Amino acid sequence: MTLAYRLAKKGFNVSVFEKEETLGGLARIVPFENASIEAYYHHIFNNDVDVIELIDELNLSDKLVWKFSKMGLFYQGKLYPFGKPMDLFGLDFLSLVDKFKFGLNIVYLQRKRTGKKFDGVPASHWLKKYSSKKVFQTVWEPLLKQKFEEESSEISMAWFWGKMRTRGASRRKFGSKEQLGYITGSFGVLIEALKEKIIQYGGQIHCNSEVCEFVISNDDVSEIITNKGKTSFDIVINTLPIPVFLGITPHLPSEYRKKLSAIKYKAVVCLLLELDRPLSDLYWTNISSTDFPFGVVVEHTNCFDDEKYNGKKVIYFSKYLNTDQELYHFSEEHLLNSFLPYITKINPKFETSWIRDIKAFRDEYAQPIMKTNYLNILPDFQTPIKNLYLGTIAQIYPEDRGLNYSVRLGNRIANHIIYD
Repeated sequence: MTLAYRLAKKGFNVSVFEKEETLGGLARIVPFENASIEAYYHHIFNNDVDVIELIDELNLSDKLVWKFSKMGLFYQGKLYPFGKPMDLFGLDFLSLVDKFKFGLNIVYLQRKRTGKKFDGVPASHWLKKYSSKKVFQTVWEPLLKQKFEEESSEISMAWFWGKMRTRGASRRKFGSKEQLGYITGSFGVLIEALKEKIIQYGGQIHCNSEVCEFVISNDDVSEIITNKGKTSFDIVINTLPIPVFLGITPHLPSEYRKKLSAIKYKAVVCLLLELDRPLSDLYWTNISSTDFPFGVVVEHTNCFDDEKYNGKKVIYFSKYLNTDQELYHFSEEHLLNSFLPYITKINPKFETSWIRDIKAFRDEYAQPIMKTNYLNILPDFQTPIKNLYLGTIAQIYPEDRGLNYSVRLGNRIANHIIYD
């Protein structure tokens, strides 16, 4: 959407094709009480310059609120505060030496300006070596496995550095506490503002329009085929996941296809519960156990509440997995029943009578699997096909996906097309 906005603003005749009924992708919104909320949890950091500047440019700064967040770590039946440096001393399962190494490693990674030298280093190897065996086994290894499962030992340390760097940079401005940003009314307000601007500048938005093929002729993209017909364009920018792009672009050079085929993804399933009371007092809880069917709990309303929620509490339970796993295909009720025994471990007082509504969301291409030496397969904006460009979350590296880096990617591709 940022890319389309930038190009339309510069006078390009832009058309956006969206398969679904609503815009937003992983940032799409759903109705909630008298308001809207994201299907998947979202927030921004105070160092997310690109998205903050976009919000300001669209005159939405008055809707951007900043709140101090509270993080936690659930380990062996106990919920530990895990958001501030001093919280390390409360981790009673670690020795003093373990805590010192833990803290030192975090500070080192957060202050390191670039993570490129980590590209070929497995995160598991580096963390095991420079933290401690106990820290790795109780904290980092379970979190990596919850995110990447069987590929966890192959994930690049550059990706891990990106996660630490972002969190660290977001804290310096406000001391040891982390402050997170959210748009009142949901990030759907930002998406709607972009949509209005695109249309204002002469662009077109086509929802319920699935792209079925990019037609290549004489090494140039000649037209696109959607479920509604054929259309010719001078420039085509693919923002679909890499596997989908490969499936709808049959005439790519074999070497280029082989390179892109090496990029894999994890899917996600997310259970959203509407409760009549909080589950805990934390915003974000990492689950340091591979036995749990979910890896993170995000209590949205513990950080970003809204009177339009009518006092209801919004809680996300998220799990990254493969699409061939049974859990990915569970119904809402089945998913809830699978999660319930573990929700009660987090809060033994929890009862199903607290639940007012449930929703489940899933996406096949949620998290690119950024293994060691990912830079070798990281695709450029420009494809070998003339006037065909790529702009996907798989190209955000070593940073992880997020609204800010999606906006940054859109800005960069737009500048490349406009000025190069």
